[in-house]
Amino acid sequence: MDYSVVWTPDAEHDLDVVVSYLATTLGSRAAASKLLDGMDSLVRTLSTFPYAHEPIRDRLLAKRGYRKATVESYVVLYLVSDATNEVVITNVMHGSQDYLRHV
Repeated sequence: MDYSVVWTPDAEHDLDVVVSYLATTLGSRAAASKLLDGMDSLVRTLSTFPYAHEPIRDRLLAKRGYRKATVESYVVLYLVSDATNEVVITNVMHGSQDYLRHV
């Protein structure tokens, strides 16, 4: 059974900021496009295999159900709801950031 993949407003904002930074500040539309292609691929994967990526290693967040995927140099945090057949993408941030502080 396929899952719906939804983005929280925070995750949408995170992605918008990253894409804007890549395309405008760094002047690399190619990098921004590559990231968006990677995100599209992740969404397709999550809709079919929501548990394909590992739970977050932090015990408290793992207990809350957070999982982590990587696209390019970016970490994507998400939750899976079997009750609603949804994957909820909650955050997108650079891999060098301390993602535990953003959840």
